[in-house]
Parts: sequence; C-alpha cells; structure tokens
Amino acid sequence: ETANSIAKITGSTATWINTTSVHQPGGMVFDSGGNLLILDGNVARVVQLTASSSYTSANNIGSANFGGPGNLTVDNLGNIWVTNYNANLIQEMTIASNFATVLNFGTGLQTPVEIWQTFEGNILVSDEDHGVIRQIAPVVNVGTVAIGSTSAKQTLTFTFTGSSTTTIQAPVVVTQGATGLDFADAGTGSCTTTNGAGHPYASKATCTVDVTVKPKFAGTRYGAVKLLNTSGTVLATAYLYGTGVGPQLVFSGGF
Repeated sequence: ETANSIAKITGSTATWINTTSVHQPGGMVFDSGGNLLILDGNVARVVQLTASSSYTSANNIGSANFGGPGNLTVDNLGNIWVTNYNANLIQEMTIASNFATVLNFGTGLQTPVEIWQTFEGNILVSDEDHGVIRQIAPVVNVGTVAIGSTSAKQTLTFTFTGSSTTTIQAPVVVTQGATGLDFADAGTGSCTTTNGAGHPYASKATCTVDVTVKPKFAGTRYGAVKLLNTSGTVLATAYLYGTGVGPQLVFSGGF
C-alpha cells in the first residue's frame, strides 16, 4: 500500500504491475470480465486494470470521490459497492449508468469498513463502531416512468430467517424517507394480503410486496420497502429507485 504498487504472484515469483496508476491501493476485487478493480485510497476513487491488457492499462471508474474509502465489492449485476467510513455510508456505482450514478445507503452506520456480497446477492457490511455485521438487500431499478404515470408492478420477495415464527405488520413503503409519495404498495403481494390474518411466517417462508412508482418530479427517485414485526422492529429493508421523465411546471415568485 505505501509503495503504491500491486504485486502479481505466480508460484514463487512476484511481478510488480501498473505502479503509476494507483496511489495507496486498498481493497481489490475482480469483476465478471476478469478486470481488477482497485480502491485507490489516496485519490479516493476506483481504478480498473483491464484483463485484456494483462493489467497494464488503467481506467478511472465513474467520477465519485469517496472521501474515506474502506473496501469494495461487485454484485451479481456488476454494480460496484464501496464503503465510505468518513461519511458513514455505503455507496453503489450503478453499471446501468456506466458508473456515473452513485446511490447512498446506510442510515445508522458508524465507520463501515469491510464489505462483501453473499451467494444470494445480498451485501454485508461491517459496522465497526457498533460491532455488528449488517445486511443490505440488492437495489431494484423499477425503470423509467413518465411524470404522473404509474409504473407496472415490481414484485419484491422477502425470505424469513431465524428459528421462530414471525408475524408482520403491513409493509411500509417510503420515497426518500417519507410515506405517501412516489412509491406505493399495490396491495396485491402476499405480505400485504395475508397481513391482519395473524399468518405466522416460519423460517425459510417467503412473502411478496408489489410496488409501483408514480414519479412526481423528473430525475432519479429513491424508495424502500420495510417489513416490521408486530413490535415495530424492522426485519428487512429492500431498496428501489426509478427515474421520472417529462415536463413539469415550476412556479416562480411574483405575479
């Protein structure tokens, strides 16, 4: 790390590669194309060393400056996730935007450092100050929708874990932290339709929430679906985002 170099080890031989493009290299991970992604701690960016160049050609990925990068991982869709311990956030660089769009997650985290992807596709992050590992479900893109129009339903499936049965409240759907805005529960998923009947969910049981989005503004809109037990404890949170497009009226002051 302090030598600003990366060693490629073949058998008992170490070869230094691309010593000029990375300054204070930290976490490293391979993407699905065999390219090596490196978290550059000094410049606070992600650098890609391409497999096709035998890792001698470097590209800066996206334009995000992470401020306090800890580690990184790549999910099943190719999105890049980075821990930002200075801002107490997890940041996702989306492959659909060629890594130009950066989504922030992690309310309540304190010094997130390590990050991994599970076999199921969930993201695990170490919450250092709280001494726990937290799980973040993959982010769902509901697509592009005209302002004022309602999207098709997006089905989210929740799987219950643990050794005891659980009874849930009605799912809570929020838009950028508030209820009653763009994202809404369509009311047709089994998490919703069985609620109120005292249906117990055993370990490995599943239920669904059908979500729609009706953008009120242009641009990216962020939402989430939360499942709570009857005591009000949040059991799981699924994250979503969609993009509103089309004209909108903006009123200025005066007559």
